Amino acid sequence: MNVIFAGTPEFSAVSLQSLVDAGYRVPLVITQPDRRAGRGMSVSVSEVKEMATDLGIETYQPSSLKSPEVLEKLKSVNADLMIVVAFGQIVPKSI
Repeated sequence: MNVIFAGTPEFSAVSLQSLVDAGYRVPLVITQPDRRAGRGMSVSVSEVKEMATDLGIETYQPSSLKSPEVLEKLKSVNADLMIVVAFGQIVPKSI
């Protein structure tokens, strides 16, 4: 089964790892865009992005899920379903 996964914090990364360990194919991970943080304003990436990179999964970081380009990207991976865990954006009905 092909699953798109959407999430951002560490809690989500644990869920992503569990899906992969259970044998689900995850062709795409959606997470919040990288942000500048801290005193030095260095770029901070989400725990989900780090996990996806370690697992060799493509990561997609749209600033909003409302654009037609996002819907086309999701359709292009031919997923059976999308699982959302603490993603941080409202998922539109069109998705």
